[in-house]
Amino acid sequence: MLRALAYIVALSALPAGSGATQEGALDPNTIVVVVSLKNPLKDISRKDLRAIFLMRSRHWRTGRSIVVFNAAPKSALRKHFDHTLLGFSPRQSATYWVDFRIRGTGIAPRSVASPRLLRRIVNKHVEAIAYMRAGDAGRGVRILRVDGRAPGDKHYALGRLSQVHR
Repeated sequence: MLRALAYIVALSALPAGSGATQEGALDPNTIVVVVSLKNPLKDISRKDLRAIFLMRSRHWRTGRSIVVFNAAPKSALRKHFDHTLLGFSPRQSATYWVDFRIRGTGIAPRSVASPRLLRRIVNKHVEAIAYMRAGDAGRGVRILRVDGRAPGDKHYALGRLSQVHR
């Protein structure tokens, strides 16, 4: 009886919109940033994350090149990420990457439509960074904190998708 009461109290303490489910597990639609388990990074600032995904920051502190992966351009995940982190609409995002190539600044991040394939790529490459739904993260990748906040925290930078189109 005492255990049941403690469980109910714990559930009521969960912040609304925290991204956590009532069981305390991470909502599968929370957007997470992932790296290989071989990458020592555990936390990243929103500013650094933005610079990485805009290809303005190209090397890890170890000196290795960063390999950036995006979701498919027209996916709900990509639209959410571009809007939330980069402040881009789909049109602004497309324009940014065309201009990026025209200026000869480099190539845009690679897009990978399959979450399963993306997870496998990130798992195998210490240089890789990507984002995905928490429900797709699984084993082999490390979910990063952003600005010291874990996914599921109500002030976590990337939020969650309210509806996922697969």
